[in-house]
Amino acid sequence: MKNPLDPNLIRIPENLESITQIDHDSEIDPLDVGIKKAEIDRLWHSVEKLYKSRTQPAISIAVRHKGQLVMNRAIGHARGNGPKEQGATPVLMKTDTPICLFSASKAVTATLIHKLAEEGLIRLHDPVAEYIPEFA
Repeated sequence: MKNPLDPNLIRIPENLESITQIDHDSEIDPLDVGIKKAEIDRLWHSVEKLYKSRTQPAISIAVRHKGQLVMNRAIGHARGNGPKEQGATPVLMKTDTPICLFSASKAVTATLIHKLAEEGLIRLHDPVAEYIPEFA
């Protein structure tokens, strides 16, 4: 039976390596910061599984632990493989390809602000200008 969502899904190759970039020059050995390689492999497998759902034309992931980059990878196409882009020339996603997050950055910012407050580095009820004088 044909998937009724098929016109809204991306095409994926059989071999994901052909559309994957792993920046080996920037990734450190995860053992250097106390993470087993199997944990990184499991996380990357989850990213590949999400990509195989055919709903995301590209995924880029950078993971730091203790300030060190343990994962810097991309999979898919930055453009040219969207559901409505038949016939377009696909452009591979790279680890340094800019991505527009739209409003997703709000959630990231809120999480970081609450983490700073939790660590006592800021107080949530202070005016922003206390920390960024130019904001006044």
